[in-house]
This record gives sequence, structure tokens and C-alpha cells, in this order.
Amino acid sequence: MKYHIKPYQVLNAENMIPSVMPAHSIFSKLDPSEEIATVSKTIIQGLLRDEIGYDGVITTDSMTMGGLMAKYSIGEACIMAVEAGVDLLLLKDENILRYELHEALTNAVRSGRLAEDRIDQSLRRIWKLKAEYGLFDNGGMVDTDQIESVLWDKNAQLVGKEAAERVIRLKRDKSSILPLKPEQKVMIVDRVIFSQKTRNDSWNHPAMFWKFMLEKSPNISYVDYEPHSREHALEAVQGKIDEIDVIVATADFDRNDKDHTDKKFLNELRKFGKPVVLVSTVPYEELLIPEEMETVIVSYGLMRYSLLAVTDYLYNNGNC
Repeated sequence: MKYHIKPYQVLNAENMIPSVMPAHSIFSKLDPSEEIATVSKTIIQGLLRDEIGYDGVITTDSMTMGGLMAKYSIGEACIMAVEAGVDLLLLKDENILRYELHEALTNAVRSGRLAEDRIDQSLRRIWKLKAEYGLFDNGGMVDTDQIESVLWDKNAQLVGKEAAERVIRLKRDKSSILPLKPEQKVMIVDRVIFSQKTRNDSWNHPAMFWKFMLEKSPNISYVDYEPHSREHALEAVQGKIDEIDVIVATADFDRNDKDHTDKKFLNELRKFGKPVVLVSTVPYEELLIPEEMETVIVSYGLMRYSLLAVTDYLYNNGNC
């Protein structure tokens, strides 16, 4: 767990975290009571505020998500989150739940369950953050014509590139497959993710991993897959298996994949008998990575800079 907390400690010390969003997840090693992190005083106040020393804005994910609502009412969950040290409550539903939440919080303050000083503390954090981002300037109006210059800022792009390169982790390479050689025939089996499809432009799109890999070697073939097309992808690999030296598969954890179907799909790729290099967005065996997978790289993302960094890592073994 220290491995995961370290970036927050370093970034907080450098005053680089404007806001933190805990997950609606249980981290038993952090809170042995197995309380959901969003409403856990042990995690919010004990870890984030006291141990790490973070005094910025803590916001929630959507408070109507199933994991939280299965245990608490919307009002109780929000009160507990504020009690734990949260400043902003995210409620995406434009419905009566907003009034229920407002009433619950108001009554909690009136009854003394939530101290006014606690509310004021959050307001000061929120106002400070808004002021730092200029949201009190010019009546909160912004020049939308400047959006492109922000999106394509060279310094921001360099930060993204460096971050992607630095977080790559070789989980294991039991058969010493890496680095790949340009003469090897590689079949990419690429997981198309939601952000690639919605963005889908020259900067970020399905098949960009193929494009990056072709710059390293001409011996690259490609097939992609989504939940509805796993079988077609397996058929495509089967059709070219005699021409393949190595399979490079990308995989992204999907919380809606209750049956771990992608994990089973990755195991099917192993059955073709060719070495498989798995590029995973998560490091956890229980969520996505088959225990039998001999070579695993954790990229933490499948966006442009992550895939560029993975490409360099595959052929240079980390010497980018």
C-alpha cells in the first residue's frame, strides 16, 4: 500500500494536488472496519488529512453509485462523508434526491451533528481553490476561444509524456521475452476503450498503438476487441497464428465486467501457444491479469502517451 500512497505524499509536499477524489471502494488495509473510503474517517481524516497532511479540497464521486447506495441512504451517506472530512459532494441526478440531500445536511447542522465550523472549513477550502483558478475574476466568465491553446500547450504535453514513461512498471517477464526485436512478427490484440472512441481524432483513436508499433518494426499485424467482439478477435488471431512470433495484448479493467470475461479472453490468447505480452491498465491479478501470464507490463492507461511509452518500453526494455 505504501507504493500507492507515495505519489500523493510527494505531490502534496510539492503543493501539486488541487483536489482529491476517493473511490467508493473498501480498502481493508487502510481501514480494517471495511468502511467505504468516501465515508471513512480513518481514510479521509486519518490518512489524507492527518498522515499525508493534505489540506486541499476533497470531493466525492457520484453519491448515487451502487456500492454506496446499497449501504446508506443518500442523506446519510453525504452526512457521513462531510463528517469524515469531504468538502464537495457530487450528485449528478437532477431529481428529488437533491432536495433530500439538502434537507438531510441542513437538519444535520441544526441538530448539531455537523458543526458549523466543519462546514465553514470546507467552504474556505473551496473558495481558496476557486480563487486560485480565477473563478472569482471577471464574474467567473472565461474566454472559450483560448481552449485550444490550453489543450495543445507544449509544456502540458511534455508533462503527460514524462508521466506516462515514469509510471510504467514491469510486473514480470518470466520467459525474458523483452525487449522485442524488430524482426519478430508481432500480433497486437488491442482493447478499444471508451475514451478512444469518443475522442477518435488524430491525437487519440483506436489503432494508434498499431501506428506507434509500426514505427519500430514493419512486422506488426493488428486486431482490436471490445466486449461484443472478443470471439471475432480470437478467430483473427487463429487465422494468423502460424505467422506470429509474439502476441502483444492490451487490457483495461472494466468494472461492469462482473464475470471477468476479459481475463478469460486473455487466457484464451495464451492457449495459442505463442508468447503473450500483456499490457494492463491495472496491476491486480484478481481484477484482470491471469496468474499464468508470464510477461506483464502495467501502463495505468491506454491513451496516447501511455501507448507511446509502452511502445518504447517493448523495444527498448525501459531505455526510452
